[in-house]
Amino acid sequence: MKNNMIFTSNGIVGTNFPEDFIKKNISQKNIIIVDNGTYDTSNYNKRDENVKQFYKYSAKKVDLITLNQNNIEEILNYDICYVMGGSIANLVTLVHTTNIKEVLIKFLEKGIYMGESSGSIILDENVEWYFNLKRGTKPKYDVTFDNYNGLGFINQHIYPHYNKENSIEKEKILDYKEEVLTLNDGDYIVLWKKTRPITIYVISREMP
Repeated sequence: MKNNMIFTSNGIVGTNFPEDFIKKNISQKNIIIVDNGTYDTSNYNKRDENVKQFYKYSAKKVDLITLNQNNIEEILNYDICYVMGGSIANLVTLVHTTNIKEVLIKFLEKGIYMGESSGSIILDENVEWYFNLKRGTKPKYDVTFDNYNGLGFINQHIYPHYNKENSIEKEKILDYKEEVLTLNDGDYIVLWKKTRPITIYVISREMP
């Protein structure tokens, strides 16, 4: 299976993608930007920046879309599904209220999933760990759910913006009862070896 999951911390605008990566994975591609995660967050006003950046990288077509059960299969019409961050709670709600997982299973047979911050976290089987680490810091992390199931495409906890945390928070992350993979702004990870059930065996900040 090809390289088709890319995890970023601060997304297409702030990630240091090399030119050959851009040419191979972004240039002349049709891209859907999913903005569900941005609602009621500061990321909402950054949506157009992402559109412009993809066009700067010579994307063929870029559409900004809020997904719901009625338009979820629009994902299948694109080469890249870019899921913006902002609120992990918003993305948990998207998973719980649509069949996005089933659609993405089809999409990933040919397309590339690119996650920005929460868009990377939500690929995990369960994201309660992230709420456990962040509760009490902002109201958006105090939301509760009957379950915290994510998309379930990986079994790895990915923590974005690690470089922005203070020493106390960093220690809390590193001492968490479950293993957490930290991701700094500007860096990215490409999933390039997979089995079923999908498990990260090899992760790389560079294309293999």
